[in-house]
Order: sequence, then C-alpha cells, then structure tokens
Amino acid sequence: MQKFWMILFLTGAGLSFLLAQEKPATPGTGGAGNPFIEEFFPAEAFLDSSYNVYQLLAAGKEIPVLAAGDAFRIFREKSALFIDARGADEFFAGHIPGAINVPYDSVSAPKYAKTLSQIPGDARIVVYCNTHLCIVSRSGAEGMVFNGFTRVIIAEGFWRWEEKGFPVESDGLR
Repeated sequence: MQKFWMILFLTGAGLSFLLAQEKPATPGTGGAGNPFIEEFFPAEAFLDSSYNVYQLLAAGKEIPVLAAGDAFRIFREKSALFIDARGADEFFAGHIPGAINVPYDSVSAPKYAKTLSQIPGDARIVVYCNTHLCIVSRSGAEGMVFNGFTRVIIAEGFWRWEEKGFPVESDGLR
C-alpha cells in the first residue's frame, strides 16, 4: 500500500490530491486551509491603503498568497485587477471574468508594454495561474513588481477558484 501512495505522489496525482483536500478553516487563514501554506494573507491587509509589497520583500518575506474565498470577495467588490499569468491557450479556455492575460514569461515583452502602461501604478493587482504553488504565478507577480507595481499579491489559483464554483469566463476554446 505504501508503494501505491509513493507512485501516486510521484506521478503528480498526489500533489493534485493534496491540493484538492479541504482542511477546516483556521482562524486567521482567510479561508480554506492548504497543506503547503501555513497562513493565507488576510484580504483586509491587502486592501489596506498602506499595503506595499516592497516592504514585505525588504523584510525578507515572499509575495503573499490570498485564499480563493478572499480573492472572490475582492473580485466581487471590484477592488483589484486580476492578471492571469498563464499562457494564452489556458487563458482562452477559461479565466476569471475581466482578468487580463499577461503570460508570466512575457511581462517584459514589448507587446505587453502598452497593456502594463495602462494600469495605474497604485492599482491593486491579484496575479494567478492554476495554483499558487506553480512558478507561473510567482514569476508573474515578480514581473509586476519589477515593472514598478507595489500592490501585488498572488491568488490561491484558478483550479481552487473553479472548484469553489466561482464565475469563470472562456472564449470558446474549452
């Protein structure tokens, strides 16, 4: 039996299984728990006018992660711009309504310069990919910070968003 679990985990299915598990909400986590995150960043702190990702980075912390439920609340309140850091094919297959597709490896590309220049420097930006554990969301968020945005956070991920039944929009490629 132990061999089965090891094979399951090594094939990647184990990681998907762990990510899909729902742990009870823990006070201060901002929603459903996750086996890889001790504590999600509270939405109130992100929405606070004093939030500045540079201060967190200067203190040796990483760009924080927002629980899917809090990301949905921010989406509903239209309090932030959502950036989908996945490739165009995944974006067109399904994304958070109103999100802008800026693939993580293209944040510095000239074709996205116009898009980025139209975003106010003090905008709240929620970057996501399929899961907050993938390098895509982290790289996309770091790219936004590199481009001068100070109010950047990473969302728990599109898979969790879909799993919770939050709205999804697609451009017909699904």
